Amino acid sequence: MKKITELLETIFSTANQRIKSPFFGSFIFSWIIINWKPIFYFLLSDDKINTKINIIQDKYEFFQNSLLYPLLLSFIYVVVFPYINQFIHWLTLRAEESKRNEYYKLRRTQNSYLQELAEQEKTLEDIRSGNRDIAQLSEKIELLNKDNDRLKVTIQNKDEAISDYGEQLNKITTENQQYKIELSKITEELTSSNFEFRNKLEYRSFKKEKIFDAFSYIIDAIKTEENLSNFENELIKEYLDFGIIEKNTIGNYQLTEKGKYFASYLKEI
Repeated sequence: MKKITELLETIFSTANQRIKSPFFGSFIFSWIIINWKPIFYFLLSDDKINTKINIIQDKYEFFQNSLLYPLLLSFIYVVVFPYINQFIHWLTLRAEESKRNEYYKLRRTQNSYLQELAEQEKTLEDIRSGNRDIAQLSEKIELLNKDNDRLKVTIQNKDEAISDYGEQLNKITTENQQYKIELSKITEELTSSNFEFRNKLEYRSFKKEKIFDAFSYIIDAIKTEENLSNFENELIKEYLDFGIIEKNTIGNYQLTEKGKYFASYLKEI
């Protein structure tokens, strides 16, 4: 009994593996597809069993319908169909790749178009900005021209004022020179008058001195180029101190300017 059970388990296990086999499953599926008419006839017909079997044997070839065609379809399904499926998959991948390439190409075209559009917009914006800058520069240039015109008028007015000031300065300079000449004359006159006045005062003071009595004799001695050795040294010293006489380069005595002025009062010179 145990051996029979093990035998049945082995048979069922083998059958299960065969059923799970792709080829066996495809064979059964192919056999059902090819022999569907006799199957339906055998299961659904009201004829007797013997009649059904005889009709099926007469009209259907056992080798072709039960073995050849199912084996051929199973072979195609198990062996050929994976290659067909792989080929279809390859075609699908190629189609998807072509689609992706077209998509990327379209995206690149769109990006290129958008980039070109952005560059054109940037160029247009630069042109607008440049036009604004040009307009602003034109306004600044116009303002600068107006300022320049005002400065020219101001400079012209100042030049005219400077010219007037120059004429006035020349006039003032000429008048100043005339004033200087007149002042110089007045100064000379005042100096001469002051010198004369001072000499008169000194002469009056000199007349009161004791040495005045010998003044005429000293004048005569100097005019005749006589030596003053005949006069006392103290007297000569007082005349020297009073600035009336002085020694010349050869050592002789002579009258100073003051002495000559004093002598003019004596009518000796």
